[in-house]
Amino acid sequence: MNTEQLRILKSFYAPFVFVTILWLVKLIEIDFNLDFSSYGLLPRHVDGLRGIVTMPFIHSDIKHLFSNSIPLIILGASLIYFYKESATKVFLLVYFLDGIWLWMGGRESYHIGASGIVYGLATFLFFSGIFRKYIRLMAISMLVVFLYGGMVWGIFPLFIGISWEAHLFGAFAGLLCAWIFRKEGPQRPVYEWEDESDDEDEWQQQNESVSINYHYRSKSEFNEIISQLNMLKIEHIGIAVKNMQQSNELFRKLFNAPHYKTETVESEHVLTSFFKVGENKIELLEALNENSAIAKYIEKRGEGVHHIAFAVSDIYKEMDRLEQEGFVLLNREPKIGADNKLVCFLHPKGTNGVLIELCQERE
Repeated sequence: MNTEQLRILKSFYAPFVFVTILWLVKLIEIDFNLDFSSYGLLPRHVDGLRGIVTMPFIHSDIKHLFSNSIPLIILGASLIYFYKESATKVFLLVYFLDGIWLWMGGRESYHIGASGIVYGLATFLFFSGIFRKYIRLMAISMLVVFLYGGMVWGIFPLFIGISWEAHLFGAFAGLLCAWIFRKEGPQRPVYEWEDESDDEDEWQQQNESVSINYHYRSKSEFNEIISQLNMLKIEHIGIAVKNMQQSNELFRKLFNAPHYKTETVESEHVLTSFFKVGENKIELLEALNENSAIAKYIEKRGEGVHHIAFAVSDIYKEMDRLEQEGFVLLNREPKIGADNKLVCFLHPKGTNGVLIELCQERE
């Protein structure tokens, strides 16, 4: 089981435990011939305040409980998987805001059930993708509409015996959370070309007076300059992937050539795979567990270019030079990396958001 599959499985754990507790409460009620409906929420009554906490655990019958169980598991797991950073805060806010608002504005009768939470989670997942304008998350919004679009009628007083107010206030709580946490968690990537000006005429006007003078050097002068350089070339480009097997096949088709080696770097908790492209290389990186920097990178930004590696002739000398220039080194001593290299990384905050790797062949 790879890291992504494990993460999906873990997303179901908390919702499953919560739903299991709901079923245990119902089974106790049935086995001991009890009636817990008085623990529901009674609006604007002091003794009804406890229902803010207890209401979601009480259901009228098995059918009522079952109708809430599946959505709670699916929507809860989706919340944890796609919005891990804010999942707990969203759940608690929906839970308590729905109860508080219902106590203040609901009909004067006992309200029971966890359907308000279901409406809150569904609304949060729907509007979060829209507020963030992120196509991947908007796909989740459309999936919620496809699976639970019919729930919208539940926020209107159309059905007898249904707490439409709990549904409505739960939906409002989900909408509020989607707005509050819209800048937390996964965000739509902003590409450089989106910030570029399209006014080519202005660029030409600014550069009309520019003149270019060429100065040619002899071959011996050129060789002397090259010999003084420490950073030699782009050695490889690292790409973070979720599934190495699928990505190897994808890049095999792209380059019309198979990868030439795979290697596990235990110290970094990553599996690597290399492709040769002309004089350069492409390195694919898959996380082996959640402790890997690649797992954290993919969780935050998704798959894509992770770093650019430059070959250097003397990594120690280049580390000293770059540190004197003000760059921040992520490791003070070179580490052993993949492909028989000594490596060092520069903090991306000092390199326009690009993670830079220095690498040198090990002797």
